Amino acid sequence: MFVLERKDNSIRVRFSKEEVRVIHQAFNEVCHGYEVNDFRQVIGVEKEAAISEMQKLRSAYLNLKEGDENKSHIELSVTTDQLRVFINTLNEVDREMDHKWEFHSRMGTHKENVQELVSGLVKAVS
Repeated sequence: MFVLERKDNSIRVRFSKEEVRVIHQAFNEVCHGYEVNDFRQVIGVEKEAAISEMQKLRSAYLNLKEGDENKSHIELSVTTDQLRVFINTLNEVDREMDHKWEFHSRMGTHKENVQELVSGLVKAVS
């Protein structure tokens, strides 16, 4: 993940295809995989808004996957609030799945990779 530009509350970010896939999968887990008590409080938005974010990420991922096969990054304009929702979602998945094998089989990556992604997102919000 790389911050390309900041303007007030808007941030232009470059994500790898893999990072977008992982964030999308985290949204899928919190929205459809298991029950998140007090969703709004934990994630930062209502479940419907989280589903909308998940669908946007899916579209961006599919557009990249179906487009130029040499392109490996996705540039998105997001708000700091959206990035906080990404962080909350990834952190919730990290907390919920405590077995490494379960985490990897459901998320398609290792916990350490998600924690590294969260660190980058936190820096981008700061």
